Amino acid sequence: MQNELDVLESTNHPNIVRIYELLHDPDFYFIVQEFVEHGELLNYIDRRGKVSELDVINIAKQLFLAVNYIHSKNIVHRDIKPENILMFSLKD
Repeated sequence: MQNELDVLESTNHPNIVRIYELLHDPDFYFIVQEFVEHGELLNYIDRRGKVSELDVINIAKQLFLAVNYIHSKNIVHRDIKPENILMFSLKD
């Protein structure tokens, strides 16, 4: 777990959630991260009922840019799914 958090803390990309601080004690990890306005992609889609083609294009573009960035750092996500995608906004 600590290794995964260290990797996330070392990333610096506008489409990847920013980690400000990692704290832990013997029982828990505490993560201070930037506020993500819209929450998970899955919940966002459920709330809206449908997503426009333009929204899908923007979401895919941002996701591909983020994945390209982590791959350039030799990081592999291995669990990309709507529950693991956080929605900052739908703007470029």
